[in-house]
Amino acid sequence: EKTYDGNWSGIYTDCSGDRFFINTGRELLVYDKDTKAYNILLNWLDCGIGGAGLSAFKDLGNEKYVAVVGGESRFAIIQKEYREHARQALKLATEFLGYDLANLITQYNSSNPDYKIVPEYYETEDDFMRLNTEVISGKAPDLYNFKFMPIEGFESSGALMDLNPFLDEYGYKLVGPVKSALETNGRLYSIPDRFEIYSFAVSREFAGDKTSWTTDEMNEVMEKCGSHMHKFGTFATKTELLKWVCTFSLANYLDKENGKCSFDNAEFVKLLETCNEMPDNYLQFGDIKSYEDNALLKMAPIQSITSICGYSKRFGGDYTFIGFPNDSGNGSLFSFGGERIAVSAKSEHQDAALDFVKTMLDDRYQCEMTIGMPIVQSALEKQMQDAVDGNLTDFTGGKIKIASSDIDKLKTLIASTRKSADTNSVIQEIIEEEAKPYFEGSRTAEETAKIIQSRVSVYIAEKN
Repeated sequence: EKTYDGNWSGIYTDCSGDRFFINTGRELLVYDKDTKAYNILLNWLDCGIGGAGLSAFKDLGNEKYVAVVGGESRFAIIQKEYREHARQALKLATEFLGYDLANLITQYNSSNPDYKIVPEYYETEDDFMRLNTEVISGKAPDLYNFKFMPIEGFESSGALMDLNPFLDEYGYKLVGPVKSALETNGRLYSIPDRFEIYSFAVSREFAGDKTSWTTDEMNEVMEKCGSHMHKFGTFATKTELLKWVCTFSLANYLDKENGKCSFDNAEFVKLLETCNEMPDNYLQFGDIKSYEDNALLKMAPIQSITSICGYSKRFGGDYTFIGFPNDSGNGSLFSFGGERIAVSAKSEHQDAALDFVKTMLDDRYQCEMTIGMPIVQSALEKQMQDAVDGNLTDFTGGKIKIASSDIDKLKTLIASTRKSADTNSVIQEIIEEEAKPYFEGSRTAEETAKIIQSRVSVYIAEKN
């Protein structure tokens, strides 16, 4: 009758005799009918097993168990072992324990005789405030995972270790443009396990060899195309396109180092006007297929190398990645949807914490990646060559072959991309709130831009 709130995986529950087991993905719990409490039977990370994939379990008695893990195709016998000396626990601050992070931790914990990673979860605003207090008071964790946790503030506070010397010492070469986008004043405070790219694809008939264009250049092309063409596809209602403006262009109008913004310039006004040209809702697109076929810019999220398979067919091979229109160069963005690990500058066990970063960067983890693109240059190059040779494996286990011309386009896109997604929820809310009267016709784009400039300036001043 009782539901356990931590059972995020929902994959496995079982009744065995007079006991009820429930798997949270983090731990295997057993329900005590006398105390009506859930007691931890096993911590999967201590066992070196990715518990989120559990498909069967049995207690064999005498602290011995058997587990079948579907995602790893693994049949494991688990035997409790008592050490003379306990391993040193390394605290990892994270919001969530997903499959990949659990896999990394289990790899580390099952191979390190002296240390083990112990996640501590910070899931709410109160938790983040507690984390900040812990850092200030000298009780900082050894490692951070900024996959979901906000990294803002930690980079400038001295709480994080610069990882560039570590990369140089051990010879890890990250994908150059991605590493540059991650750096702050030449320092690298976090390393993601993978990266993605968000861009737009366009026929070379319209864009030639360009890898970026301004709003004016896009408008000039549209004038030549005729009224049957649309700038964007059916994702782009007024409000949805504005969200993409914030995602792709927000960094162009923020000067973080000097605490200034520039939303009252001509380019931002043009972007507001572009948003206002779009339909108010999806019902106004009419024939969806026809509208999509006649869209100048096609949304192009590159979430793995296999993502580019369909572009040659869609454009007859004659296409280029050009990014979102803006005045600041390439309009494509790197995004980091996987784990993003940082090491505490105040940890007393930095060498052991860096060994965890090595676990993430080594071939065993990087070369087997099927979602996202590897952050290590050699692993990315291997995936690209496997794709050309027809040996790239997708997430289903099937083999994929990609034309070398498509891989070359991907290489050009990676080399020309300069920025990472930089969204600020507060500023985005200000922009969306102030754009609404403009979309409703009670303000001009210029008036809207000035109001946004004023409000964001106040916000930045208060934050600094």
